[in-house]
Amino acid sequence: MTVPLAKANILVVDDTTANLDLLTALLESNGYLVRPAISGGLALAAIQNQRPDLILLDIMMPEMNGFEVCERLKADSDTAGIPVIFISALNETEDIVHAFEVGGSDYITKPFKRREVLARIENQLTVITQRDQIINYYERLDRMKQQFIRSATHDLKNPLHVIYGYAAILEDMDGPAFERSGREFVEQMYGGIRKMQALITDMLELAQLQTGANVVLERVDLGLILQQVAQNFLPMAAGAGISLELALPPEPLPAQVDEKRIERALDNLVSNALKYTLPGGRVLLNAVRMKQQVVVSVQDTGLGIPEESLPHLFETFYRVPLESHIGIEGTGLGLSIVKALVEQNGGRVEVESTLDEGSTFFILLPLAES
Repeated sequence: MTVPLAKANILVVDDTTANLDLLTALLESNGYLVRPAISGGLALAAIQNQRPDLILLDIMMPEMNGFEVCERLKADSDTAGIPVIFISALNETEDIVHAFEVGGSDYITKPFKRREVLARIENQLTVITQRDQIINYYERLDRMKQQFIRSATHDLKNPLHVIYGYAAILEDMDGPAFERSGREFVEQMYGGIRKMQALITDMLELAQLQTGANVVLERVDLGLILQQVAQNFLPMAAGAGISLELALPPEPLPAQVDEKRIERALDNLVSNALKYTLPGGRVLLNAVRMKQQVVVSVQDTGLGIPEESLPHLFETFYRVPLESHIGIEGTGLGLSIVKALVEQNGGRVEVESTLDEGSTFFILLPLAES
């Protein structure tokens, strides 16, 4: 759990009432939630009742001293991560060293200075906030990895089954039978191999993109990139009976980006637009300058995307769960790759879509400084 600094729950443990009152007033006046405990035993009971975000702990207390309290906390996995700041009149090096040996995070000597107490508390809370963020990041990364493995395994299994099945049939065929059906089976096998190759290529590309390696930023004219992309896809559009159009302003569209990666992102978007647009439809590439950014859009009059699918479009292996979309070939990684490519260039991707009317994908990139 990430701890907002001004709302942290702090347990103050001291057998001297005057010290408890002073520390409680100081911390509450600075926005902290404070619980006082007058002994080690009461402190442990309070911790079991509600886990604090941080503990200020006196050392010299009757029955159970602060060192013993800290040792018990660190021996329990549920409380071991709570930072403990010792506050004590003991100022010998041996005592301070022992405080850290039993698991203390910091040490303040009495009489303490208010600013020092607040600074050390804020420092420890910042540390645990950053620690929790790192833990959350790696937990999320692990979940993504597991999902990635499950989806990749599933998507590779299907074409493998196709290849295995046709190979078994071919094995039993004699010459005449092979001439009649064998070539068709071989083509089906090659189709399965191509699907696996495409998936593996996309998986490797996405993995490389997530490392952030090999990004080469340079000043380019996005208008020229769009012209090249449109030129590359004109034959595909013509063959599918789709109108592919380009609309650019007369002035240049300068951006500081990796040209190859932005072209790759646009290739993916235009390829998708053509795949999901029926013959007689239209795909429009457009770019405009808006304040300090260039907005590139790829608009189609295709199948469109249901509203509930929009938040998931850029997730790895996500496919729109509609019958009209299921038969269209793809790895489920194209839009994840687009998002990674654009974000590496300091931009972002957005989408608007209406089912049965079409979609518009936007790439927003910072304008290069003149």
